[in-house]
Amino acid sequence: MAKQAAALLKAARSAEPDESASDKELLRRFAEAGDQSAFAALAERHAGMVFGVCKRVLHAPADAEDACQAVFLILSKRAGATRWQASVANWLYATARKVARNARVAATRRIRREEAAAVTEAVPPADTLTGPELLAALDEELERLPPRYREPLILCYLEGLTRDEAATRLGVPVATLKSQLERGRKKLADALTARGCALGVALLLTTTSSAGASPPRLTKSVLAAANGSPSPAAATLAKEGIVNGWKLKGLLAVVTLVAGLGLVTVPTAAEQPTATAKVETPAAKADPKDEPKRPMVMERTITGKVVDPDGKPHQAELLLFENRSWVDGRRWSTSKTESLGKTATDGTFSVTVTLRERGLFLIARADGFGVAFLAPTADTPTDVTFKLVKDVPVKGRVVDGAGKPVAGATVRLELVQTFAGESMQAFLDSLPKRTDFREHPVESVGFFWHPADGPFRTKTDADGRFELTGIGGERLASLEIKATGREDGAVCVATRAGLDVKPLNEATLRLQPKTGERLTWDFNPILSAPNFTLPLEAEKPVRGRVTDAKTGKPRAGVEVTMSSDNGVTRVGHRATTDADGRYELHGAKKLPTYGVSMREDVERGYLPAQTEVKDTVGHEPVIADIACQRGVVVTGTVRNKATGRPVPGARLSAHVLAGNTFAKRYPSLGRYASLEDSDGRADGTYRILVIPGPVLLTCGNGEYGVRALYGPPKADPAYPHLFTKPNRGEGLGYFAVSGGQGGVNGNWCKVIDAKETDTEVRQDVELEPVSKKLVKVVDADGKPAKNARATGFTRSPWHYAESIGDTDTIPVFDLEPKEKRLVVARLPERKQVGAAEIGEDEPAPVLKLGAGGTAQGRVVGADGKPAAGVTVTLHFDRREVAEIYGSLNKNRTADTGADGTFAFDELLPGYDFRFTLSVGQRQFGPEVHQAPAFRIEKHGDTLKVGDLKLQPTKTKGE
Repeated sequence: MAKQAAALLKAARSAEPDESASDKELLRRFAEAGDQSAFAALAERHAGMVFGVCKRVLHAPADAEDACQAVFLILSKRAGATRWQASVANWLYATARKVARNARVAATRRIRREEAAAVTEAVPPADTLTGPELLAALDEELERLPPRYREPLILCYLEGLTRDEAATRLGVPVATLKSQLERGRKKLADALTARGCALGVALLLTTTSSAGASPPRLTKSVLAAANGSPSPAAATLAKEGIVNGWKLKGLLAVVTLVAGLGLVTVPTAAEQPTATAKVETPAAKADPKDEPKRPMVMERTITGKVVDPDGKPHQAELLLFENRSWVDGRRWSTSKTESLGKTATDGTFSVTVTLRERGLFLIARADGFGVAFLAPTADTPTDVTFKLVKDVPVKGRVVDGAGKPVAGATVRLELVQTFAGESMQAFLDSLPKRTDFREHPVESVGFFWHPADGPFRTKTDADGRFELTGIGGERLASLEIKATGREDGAVCVATRAGLDVKPLNEATLRLQPKTGERLTWDFNPILSAPNFTLPLEAEKPVRGRVTDAKTGKPRAGVEVTMSSDNGVTRVGHRATTDADGRYELHGAKKLPTYGVSMREDVERGYLPAQTEVKDTVGHEPVIADIACQRGVVVTGTVRNKATGRPVPGARLSAHVLAGNTFAKRYPSLGRYASLEDSDGRADGTYRILVIPGPVLLTCGNGEYGVRALYGPPKADPAYPHLFTKPNRGEGLGYFAVSGGQGGVNGNWCKVIDAKETDTEVRQDVELEPVSKKLVKVVDADGKPAKNARATGFTRSPWHYAESIGDTDTIPVFDLEPKEKRLVVARLPERKQVGAAEIGEDEPAPVLKLGAGGTAQGRVVGADGKPAAGVTVTLHFDRREVAEIYGSLNKNRTADTGADGTFAFDELLPGYDFRFTLSVGQRQFGPEVHQAPAFRIEKHGDTLKVGDLKLQPTKTKGE
């Protein structure tokens, strides 16, 4: 079988069509036609990622390879039994996690079986988090993400695809993929921060990457398993595993399936065994290179040289930052730093490193310089050049609230971020130019994580002082500062000598909204210069006990989280309850209130719980006990109403409705009483928690273009009084228990009115597909125009613009009779724009682009003289038009010159627009809805709007 697997692998690599075929197509060919090369292509494509996921749980390479085989064995079984998405990466990731966890539970003799099988990897408290622990937390939180956000992250970071490649693999526009990536990273960052993991998501994902880590031996072992020769351990895992709610009936069924597809030989009728005979698969001939099975070792020999900032050879020390293995079945050991010795005097070196799927960095360090680094992978060139950078020492002093030195505080580097051209100037320039706190500055291009025992750590001296050298200039360095009995400190140092961070921080602080939103909800770094003083107040211990609200019994092993967030900086804290349900959080800041929370436990039926307690006198401990309440489990299957087929990965949420008299019994849900989103499984089944009384269950299939495939939600006819009557351009709304209104986010909704005595109810979901009309896009010359950005896909007026991809066709969904839908398209690189109002009865609609119009004007003061430095903001009346230029007219601004003039080009003709004026945070002239309206009549026209007069009104945000 090993030779047959090798042949399949060779065939997969030589079969060019498989390179562009989607996973779904490859599985179809495998299931329907027994195409062995198609399955081999899938293994070649995903085995590295699956192996990496398994190894992060099992740690022993041999065990991870067994689990990897089992995952693909299950895939071969399900090939023809599931309605697959374009990519199977999500399914493989989730299945790998479950198979590996089952293997780990079996290895520990299934101690406390019922509890251990449902508990994910234990991660130590935040004050002892190491690289491996952060990666365990990463996998846990990545698994919890909605599938539409998880899969782009898996493809781009764990499998190393580019955005274009990932978009092609998923069959979505690149813009959609980009949006999903950004939202997924944001959700993942929030979840990690909440549990005390302050490192950047991009670094964590980079360190887990298995891109290129699918060597021929691994793929061959996977194919051998699918061909009927799995290892005994893999066969057992596949036989006993319950994956995504689907139970394998036995290895015999798998072998029978692959036999039926021509992958193994099936005995003829005359050769069939009797009913009492034992069925055995003929043993494959052993390949001497593969038998007996040995732990897979992935090594990389890297040669090269180290040079100084001027490009001259320089001797340096080579360090390897890596993680140690799982030690007791419950938690990670500490990370380690290994010295690989020094380079030759001319800077040349040759080192062989054992690759890891996570947390491995090769560092070149020399006194007087900043380090150079790379993350070795199977794709790393065999010859590299490490270029050291000029160093800027980071010096600081840690003091208490009275200004007295804090001696013995631990100062540790967590993360280093580098920028293009080894200059952070573009990053610094972008900070004061931002107009919204959600707007990211110029992003970094490189990261390295620093292990707990790495060289960039020290303790403060008797005067509270410390110094770290070798980090490098023109970089961002995230420092963690901890002192016993003190609040945790987090400092973001911009390593540029003489940098005045005050105006940069003031610019960031000015973005702080007055609506209660916090800067720490997005990327708004409060920078420190390379020489700073950090005051650390006494910590505020937060402790308590977690119990079952009904029985009073303690809940052991529950993760409790809290963040110390003063609106500008945030530090996460976490702890796990002991056998008596007790926990204690350390390092918290003194705040007016402390919010402690824990996630829902759908399997055991516990609702999410949170409590907010007020501050106590001085630094006396805060007691935050939490009584966890059970909810009602709602289960069912989401199906396509027209076909009856399951809809995989649908998103469900639950919202407590007005008049629910039970809501007051569940104060831990908070004022708005909305339960967290739950995502359906690959087979369309789902499981979510609600409370008794009227609760709105909503369901949708993705967002934007994907969600448009199905119709809008309709009010539950049995509860009309709980829904709003939508006005033109507005979606369906509901009346919430909070007294306000919410929008139904999805394609379907139903009021679940569970009884107080219910523990589980069933509710199936049917999503109704809608019509689709294709609109051709042509340029100004009448030629097909591909890759345009467009709005108007759906009836929603707030539909964000998306790229239509490598096509000249815009799909327009759910047109009603006599409806005219405004569809807008734009080719930014050619500065062409166009719109068309599409009707349901038009047989072949065409949207023609043309040169955008230009609007020119001048701003003058009350004295009639030109006003320079005034920001003019353009606003379109129609949201569909505004979105085509960026979310809510974002970036549609111009600053007046010395003569007070301004101009906007690429404007869509035929639709009204208006201007507002501002200087800094000061607004002038009328509000948007009161400003005069202007319009470009034809493509390419220039409109002179005349003089706009400055008329002071108010300060923004007042």
